Amino acid sequence: MPSRPAIDAELLEGLARLLQSTGVTPAAQLKTFRRICGQLEQRPTPTYRQHLKNLPQIIGEWYRNPAYLDARGAPRPLRRSGRRSLMALAEQVLPDTDPAVALAALEHNRAIRPTRTGWVPIGKRIVYVDEDVRAHALEAIRSLLSTLEHNLSNRRGRFRLFECIASHPAVPASALKSFDARLRPQAMDFLQRAYADLQRLSRSSRVSRRRSRLGVSVFVFEDPPTTPHPPRPRRPTH
Repeated sequence: MPSRPAIDAELLEGLARLLQSTGVTPAAQLKTFRRICGQLEQRPTPTYRQHLKNLPQIIGEWYRNPAYLDARGAPRPLRRSGRRSLMALAEQVLPDTDPAVALAALEHNRAIRPTRTGWVPIGKRIVYVDEDVRAHALEAIRSLLSTLEHNLSNRRGRFRLFECIASHPAVPASALKSFDARLRPQAMDFLQRAYADLQRLSRSSRVSRRRSRLGVSVFVFEDPPTTPHPPRPRRPTH
């Protein structure tokens, strides 16, 4: 498992290469980064948990593996330990992570809850809380940077990873919440189908020594407003 400094170096190196490819020299980057770091407040360093990026695999397997489903095809309540238990599920999905640590992270982020008959998932996604939100954000940035760098380093005509943005420059700021609410069910349906395809590919019988983390991300963004609200049309005078 990579250490925290190695992860930071990977993220910063990707951003530095991307900036350099757009014309920002390493010297200019260093000067700006020193100024930014000098303005930051000194705060305690939070604990970083590398396994968080793979934590959703436990929930995904729970929803799809017949061994963990009831007669209706829904995730069945699981005991904490034993055969076909929550601990066994975590160990099966994340063999390189202490299952007790993974379960503690699921509890902390309120992804699972206890019932009279056992533990159940709260939903198909994990909404991270506290410091885990920041760890999740770093992984999202690192993933986006890797896609952009891959595409920028490939010549025209060669394979490029899909990357596309749908945006409009003049949307009322008040529309953000309603747009986000409408997009969520569409995005979740798409992501669930994408995850099912990724899971199918991971179980391929093809003999391949090289395996990598492959995924897709959907997010809503809002740039800072750059123009004032357009004036209201005047009422016609008679």
